[in-house]
Amino acid sequence: MASTGPASAASDAVVRVENLRVTFPTMDGDVQAVKGLSFEVPAGGALGIVGESGSGKSVTSLALMGLACTGAAAPGSPAPSRWPGRTW
Repeated sequence: MASTGPASAASDAVVRVENLRVTFPTMDGDVQAVKGLSFEVPAGGALGIVGESGSGKSVTSLALMGLACTGAAAPGSPAPSRWPGRTW
């Protein structure tokens, strides 16, 4: 019998991101494009990322894939997430 408690939900996540931060260096100092983003996607689930222009949607997706722009810093990169069967 499968458990449906919080521990079960956490272990069933196919994507887990904890405290994602992405910073870009500029001439005026570092710009934090993503600040402390955390989420999970359960097996069979879906995630929609919505927000205003410039809110970090694309930067988040690129960081998850290890494709953040040259010069971008994402501590823990390139794998702030967990994908079954894949290690980044």
